[in-house]
Amino acid sequence: MKQQFLKLENPCSEQWNTMQANSEGRFCDSCAKNVIDFTSMSPVEISLKMKQAKGKICAQISSEQLNSPLIIARQQKSWSVLPYSTIAASLLIASSLVACETHCSFHAYNRIEQVSTFGQIMNIQSNRNSVPKGTIEDVTLFSGKILHSESQQPIKNAKISFVCTQKVISGYSDEQGNFELKIESNLLDQDNVVRFSYGEVKAPLGDSITYFQGYDTKDVVYSKADFAMKQEVLAHPSIHYVGGIGRYVERKDPIVLENGVPIKYKDFAAALQGEKSVCSLENKEYLYFTGIYAMAIYGNAAKDGLYIILAK
Repeated sequence: MKQQFLKLENPCSEQWNTMQANSEGRFCDSCAKNVIDFTSMSPVEISLKMKQAKGKICAQISSEQLNSPLIIARQQKSWSVLPYSTIAASLLIASSLVACETHCSFHAYNRIEQVSTFGQIMNIQSNRNSVPKGTIEDVTLFSGKILHSESQQPIKNAKISFVCTQKVISGYSDEQGNFELKIESNLLDQDNVVRFSYGEVKAPLGDSITYFQGYDTKDVVYSKADFAMKQEVLAHPSIHYVGGIGRYVERKDPIVLENGVPIKYKDFAAALQGEKSVCSLENKEYLYFTGIYAMAIYGNAAKDGLYIILAK
C-alpha cells in the first residue's frame, strides 16, 4: 500500500508572524506568493490543497505533520473532516478504542475527561466491572508534572492519555502542571504508551512571544517500573517551518482499529473523505502512532503505523 508524506524541499528564512495575513494564510512580500497555513488543516485537506496546486506549494507546516502520512484525497467533497490534531495530532491524536467494561478515576484536582472503549464514551465514575463487593480494584497510579522545556514553568491543561488496545484513559494537568491517572494494573505490560498533547493549552499570560505556536505532541514508552515513579515531562515549543513543500511516497501497511477490531486502511481513508464506507467516523476522532509507539501498543504488525478510532 502506498502512502504519501510531506517534505520541506525549499526552507525559507522569512518569518511567518511578519507576513501579512490573508484568507489562505499569509502573503510573503519577498517571494510575492501566498503561504498556506497547513498547521490548521487535516491530512485530507492538505492532500486536496497539494492536488489542486499540481506541484510544489509554499506553506507553513509543523514538524509533526512532516512525520505523519497524508490521507490521499481522490476528489473534492463537502465533508466534515476531523481536526488535525493535534494528532494526531494530534492527529491526535489525537487521543482511542477497544472494548472492556471500565472503572477508572482521576485525582480530584484533575479535570475529568473520559475513558473510551469499543468506540463508546463511558463515565469514569461508573463501575461496571465484576469486582466482588468489598474488594479493592488493583490500580496503578501514574503521576507527574509537566513543565515548559525552557522556562520550567508549569503547563496547565496538557492532556495525558494512556493508550492500549483495550482503552484510552485521559486526564489533564492542573495549574501547577501536576497530573494523576489511575489505571487498572492488568492493562500494563512491559511497554506502555502515554501521549502528552497540548491542544487546549493557551499562550502564557504576559509572555513576550508574539506568536504562540503551542507545543509538540509527545509519545513516551514507559515500563511498569516507570509507572510507579513520579514523572517530570518537558513540553517543547512546537517547531513550524516555512517554505516549498513537496511529497514523496512510501509503501506502508498501517493497522487501523475501529472498535478494537482491525479494518482495511482504504475503508478508513474513504470515511475520512466523506465517502460511503463500512467504517463510520460519525462523532469519532482518531489517533495516529508510528514506529516504536505503534509497536508498543499493538505489536510488530504495526511497524508501519497505527490508527486508533475512538468516540469523541
